[in-house]
Amino acid sequence: MNAAFSPRRGTQEPMDPWPKEKSADRVPPTTEPSVKHMKTHPPAPAAQEPILLTVSRFFSVPAERVFDAWLDRASVGRWLFATPGGEMQRVEMDARANGKFVIVEKRGPALAEHFGTYHVIERPGRLVFSFAMNPEDKPTRVTVRIEPMSVGCKLTLTHELSPAWAGIRQKVHAGWTMILEALAAKILGERDFVISRVFDAPRGLVWKAWTDDKQMEWWGPKGVTIHHAELDLRPGGIFHYAMRAPDGREMWGKWVILEIVPPERLVFVSSFSDEAGGIRRHPMAATWPLEVLSTITFDEQEGRTLLTVRWLPVHATEVESKTFEASHESMKAGWTGTLDRLAEHLAKD
Repeated sequence: MNAAFSPRRGTQEPMDPWPKEKSADRVPPTTEPSVKHMKTHPPAPAAQEPILLTVSRFFSVPAERVFDAWLDRASVGRWLFATPGGEMQRVEMDARANGKFVIVEKRGPALAEHFGTYHVIERPGRLVFSFAMNPEDKPTRVTVRIEPMSVGCKLTLTHELSPAWAGIRQKVHAGWTMILEALAAKILGERDFVISRVFDAPRGLVWKAWTDDKQMEWWGPKGVTIHHAELDLRPGGIFHYAMRAPDGREMWGKWVILEIVPPERLVFVSSFSDEAGGIRRHPMAATWPLEVLSTITFDEQEGRTLLTVRWLPVHATEVESKTFEASHESMKAGWTGTLDRLAEHLAKD
């Protein structure tokens, strides 16, 4: 190992999630082997396949910016393996195939150490590396794929976990989710609006309420009525709808669908529209972003459904981005009313 990447032990030994392999018993050599000298062994257990953990996120910026953030030593310490309250101590990177990296963060009295190797670096589409929290441990492999989209890009991270990590799979998933959130906010400057609600309904029923245009009468803030709803449910398809406010005003809107993962995730770009399906400005806020990236996730919770809405402006000017950030409270009020209507709709079934 290069001296620049020689292991430096922390103040606390990291937990080893992989059991150490024990050497097989050996038979003392004999000049004339016989049955009584032979020691039988049970067949070696078959190697267990790794557990594939996948985390995805859409970003509003180009794929190149997202890819470069993974290899930028000046910024990596602010988000990769960084935790709230932690203090980054050491970041060393040799960003090339077979190059090494070391990232060490102080967490309370202990050091969280990450020793890794880059295997594939293909800008801007694919990054493969492996890492362990102890240089003597067997590393686990991580593949990051970044796909350019019509709006921004989609990142998919696949972590090949040791079967010994099965019990902490959800914790690892939450950790990678937090890391991607930090990348978006601290490095790429994205400020999402997020709101969640648990519905007392199975996930399939909640999913259908979002993907069946015959059920979309719940869509929109309190007080409006939907008098036109046409949904073409496919990537690239459009949901085109019209709402009428209590005072008689009519507003059109549309989604352009980017991704459909039944019944887990629905991703689309939303905008105000006109009767012909064109994009129009917000009728009451001239500096509102023309387009908003919308990610809706559906998580099952023992027969109930945790629904999370994530909004992020795309192709926004500086003024539009500031308007979006300043409008989080009004968005919360609007979405609260919309999700109330969804709850009432689900209660009818």
